[in-house]
Amino acid sequence: MVKAKIKRGYRIAKYVAYKETLIDRREHFWSFLGAFLGLVLLRFARQNYPIQIICF
Repeated sequence: MVKAKIKRGYRIAKYVAYKETLIDRREHFWSFLGAFLGLVLLRFARQNYPIQIICF
């Protein structure tokens, strides 16, 4: 009984790990687009609102 539960848990964990590591083109596209837009927004903010660093 306990051995069967351990085997079932292992089998489910393997299946979940397999499904989570599959390459999904839509997911890659949206993550790339989000990262690119984040970099663009950071560049825009740094260009238009420069941060002045005070050195003593």
